[in-house]
Parts: sequence; C-alpha cells; structure tokens
Amino acid sequence: MKPIYEKTKKRFSFRVSDYSGHKKVQGFYGLHWHRKMEICKVLEGTCGFTVGDESYTAEKGDIIFVNTGELHSIDRNYGACKIIILTFDPAILYNLGKQVGVISSHVKYSDIKKANIEDEIEKCLENLGNEINSTEKYSKILFEASLLKICGLLLRNFEECNKSKGDI
Repeated sequence: MKPIYEKTKKRFSFRVSDYSGHKKVQGFYGLHWHRKMEICKVLEGTCGFTVGDESYTAEKGDIIFVNTGELHSIDRNYGACKIIILTFDPAILYNLGKQVGVISSHVKYSDIKKANIEDEIEKCLENLGNEINSTEKYSKILFEASLLKICGLLLRNFEECNKSKGDI
C-alpha cells in the first residue's frame, strides 16, 4: 500500500478526533504521514498500530505517539475499539526555546500508572475536550496548556534514550 500524505485545515494548530471504529473512516487509518505530531490514546478495546518499522498492539489506556513525518497506520481489525487522536503542530513544543526530545512511540498503560501520571493525563484530556469547542476568551491558550502538559509528562517519563536534544 502506498502511503498518503494527510493535510488538514483547522481553526487552531491542533485537532482532536474521537473515533469509534465505524466503517466509513477505516481507509483513513492506512499507512500515511503528516507534518503534525499525533498522540493516540486507546479508550476501549485493542488496536494495532504501526509507527515507522515497529508494530504495536495497544490496549485500553495505552498511548501511541507519532512524531512529525513518521509513517504510521492504525489496524482496527482487532475488534471494536475506541480511540482519541490529538494531532498538533510541533511548533507548539519547539517554540518553547529548546529542541524537545523524542517521546517513545508506545507507552503502556501499566507504565503510565507506574509513573503515577494517570490522573494528570486524564485531567488534561478532559480539559482538552472542554476547550476544543469553547468560544470563551483564551480557550486556545488553555487548550495548548493542557496539550503541553501531556507532552511534558510523556517526555519526563518516556523520552527515548537521546537526552542530548534539550531539557525543558
């Protein structure tokens, strides 16, 4: 299968999607890439993910992180699963002044619990859901703050071995 480039135009530099596995979006999950970074969290069931050359079976609570430009796909043939997908411009992270490290592609729920960040990530996801459709002033700032907190927690606890890229 030839990979496709995914391009989106949205009001903000991020998008949140909640997919429950209905048939009309299955083709979207084929091998593709985009300039945005992506965080996928499995809310229910089990999904297969491919990121680069690695394949993962992700279960409820697992997080898959896709760096900018990485080929990736989601195999929903494992059965019913529900995932939330956050895609965002990497400039959100890089505008902080230093180059950010690389988050591990597959973060298991058991490791999230072990790192004691489960409640913080859940609260951030809840805040993202509240702010994404908000028309109140500064909703974009609050959304980005929650997104940055999720990335910071994942980087602090699950950065891949190359620590020399910067420490924010």
